[in-house]
Amino acid sequence: MAEVTFNKLAIRKMQEVLNGPEAAGQMVRLMVDHVHGDHAHYGITLSKKTANDEVVDVGGIEVLLDRKQLDWLDGVEVKYLLYPKEGWKITNPKKSNYGDH
Repeated sequence: MAEVTFNKLAIRKMQEVLNGPEAAGQMVRLMVDHVHGDHAHYGITLSKKTANDEVVDVGGIEVLLDRKQLDWLDGVEVKYLLYPKEGWKITNPKKSNYGDH
């Protein structure tokens, strides 16, 4: 099973999203947007579960991971930061990916 972590603020922000009306019947999906060279770029969205998904519990939130992307998703850290700029930061230190370039 893949290991994924969210910081406390990311968990709280995702719970807020999941409690909204637009999230009805959906779950959090962590995904690889694209891969180039030796690293990937990641995204997070709401989605319905498919037959190809692995579900991992992250701080009480069920997160969908496409089994075809597990090699890149294992070790991903999702953070919601307030500084230096408010927003999401998704990295994978296991893949030597510590942020945008």
